[in-house]
Amino acid sequence: EGTSFFFMSRNIKDCDKLLILIHGSGAVRAGQWARRLIINHSLDSGTQLPYIREAHKLGYGVVVLNTNNNYNEITYQSVRANETPTAHASYVWDHFIEKLEVKYVDVVAHSYGGAVTTDLAKKSSFREKVRKIAFTDSVHSFGAFGPSKVVVNFLIKSSINWVTSGKPLGTSLSDGMGDVQRRSAGTGKHEETSWKAFEEVFKWFKKGGKELEKKENKKKKK
Repeated sequence: EGTSFFFMSRNIKDCDKLLILIHGSGAVRAGQWARRLIINHSLDSGTQLPYIREAHKLGYGVVVLNTNNNYNEITYQSVRANETPTAHASYVWDHFIEKLEVKYVDVVAHSYGGAVTTDLAKKSSFREKVRKIAFTDSVHSFGAFGPSKVVVNFLIKSSINWVTSGKPLGTSLSDGMGDVQRRSAGTGKHEETSWKAFEEVFKWFKKGGKELEKKENKKKKK
């Protein structure tokens, strides 16, 4: 029988916030954004290492999904309960992440990882725990056979999609009417979007953290 794996940081049971990293489809595996960048440019541009390092600095626990490892590459046997990218993410959420006692969860999802995240958002526990979702050139869809209105409204409210564009990094490209807000990733290359949007993503996460602290302080004063 095929087996799979994913990564969790050592501080996972001690942290009060969590970052989930979800790569796209194809040959990439846990911790990778784009093999082309790893080979032709650097580990910092093509892997999730900068996100992991920054997350640790900010006190996050980190979960790195491995959504493309769905079968044994020698025997071609499927991995039970992990036969597809969405099945893998669902299994990790149900059996590990959902049980963690954290205040909130942030997500970074690249390309098809956006579709995986949209599927996870169908779970009420996901919508309760997740604070912000940073998509990088996500290929999710809100079409006729897409998620429910509740899920769509949650994603529009909590997400930004940094997409390929010739405009400067962070330039607003849409207002989030009918889909999540779109901003420029500052590059015209799909595989570079997670790398180029890195600083903007964490700037947005940090801003949300300060807003949450203010709300909690107000509650304590009452």
